[in-house]
Order: sequence, then structure tokens, then C-alpha cells
Amino acid sequence: MFFGECRLEVVSKTPDAEIMVDGVIVGKNNVSLEVPCGEKRIDVFHDGFVPFHKFYPVNKDQAVKVTVELEKAKKLKNEALSSELIDSLRVKVAKKDPSATAGKPGGAEGATGGVESFSDDVENWR
Repeated sequence: MFFGECRLEVVSKTPDAEIMVDGVIVGKNNVSLEVPCGEKRIDVFHDGFVPFHKFYPVNKDQAVKVTVELEKAKKLKNEALSSELIDSLRVKVAKKDPSATAGKPGGAEGATGGVESFSDDVENWR
């Protein structure tokens, strides 16, 4: 519903957070703009943080100010377990065949191969 222009201000307390209004990126951190009156979807997001999404009614009677502080995202349990499994497999592969981790952080340099050893270790974890 369009009833003219209305004032909307979005303030992010999270540095460098992107701000969207109705699916359009309008800036970072703090934005003040005129928008068509009516219900507006406000999105604030930044890598490593839980995104914020909420609808606000915006009308001519008064300017709307939305202040947001994003919450740090927690590492997902499965993601943490996957990282631990991958690190563990790299250690096992390196013990069986030091050349298998060539080019990987902490691996032997200048060697190729070792994929079969990695596959064998994956099967042992099931």
C-alpha cells in the first residue's frame, strides 16, 4: 500500500553490517532514507553473525528508527565435529603415508598421491 514518502532509519551496532529494506541493500551500519509508506521488511546481516529479519509498519505520523545489534553465530555442532574428523583423518593419513598430506597445512611437501589412504580412513570411521 503506497501513501507517500515516510522516514525510516536503521542503525546497526555491528560494524560493517549490510542493511536491506524490502530486499534491496541500502547501505552499511546506519542508513536514513525516505521510503514508500507501508510495511517494510528490514534485514541486517554480516558474516559470522545471526541475520536479523523483521517487518515494521512505516507511516507518515512519525519516523521509524530501528536499532539492531547482531548476535555472533555459534559454531554448529556438526560443523565442529566435521572439522575434528577431517583434522583427525589428516593425522591418520600422515602417519600411514606422509606424502598423502603434501600441499596441505602441516603436510609433507613435494609429494603426490595418498587419496586411497584417506578413503580407507573414512571407511574406518563409519
